[in-house]
Amino acid sequence: MSKKLWIPIVSVFVLIAGICTFLKMYPPLETGTIASNLDQTLYLVGVGNRGLSTIQLVNVTVNVEEVPTEMKVQTCDALTGFTLTEDYRTEELNGCGVRDLKNVSIKKGTSPAKTLTKHNEGTVTKEDLIYGVTVKNDLPIHTVNIEYRYFGIPLRLVVELD
Repeated sequence: MSKKLWIPIVSVFVLIAGICTFLKMYPPLETGTIASNLDQTLYLVGVGNRGLSTIQLVNVTVNVEEVPTEMKVQTCDALTGFTLTEDYRTEELNGCGVRDLKNVSIKKGTSPAKTLTKHNEGTVTKEDLIYGVTVKNDLPIHTVNIEYRYFGIPLRLVVELD
């Protein structure tokens, strides 16, 4: 193979490695509110997107890669807020949409830190969305592992709850 062909190939691999390293160091998915029931078998983890594009949620596990008994995502306006309940059989809960994980894309500009700042300044509106991943398990939950895709790149957020 000629040297002229190797330079673009190596450059592409270096660029991809750089982007992946950057996303691992500065992930676009961030957490906000964390709430649980008393026996810690139900957790709500507020998440948001500080990136440049939407985030597609892929999978959620708890503890050591256990599949939770139930998993839903609440989409609410920032004024209403989340509801922590063990009954998510409805598609609407106190004004929040309740959906399965596979049907949720987290919009850009929904960073929990940004929303909190707007709350503190009194400028938050019903158009400001917040997202909450709710997991329910038979045994107490110690970690919530959220797998997602950003620009097609698989990433993972581990939320330690102890």
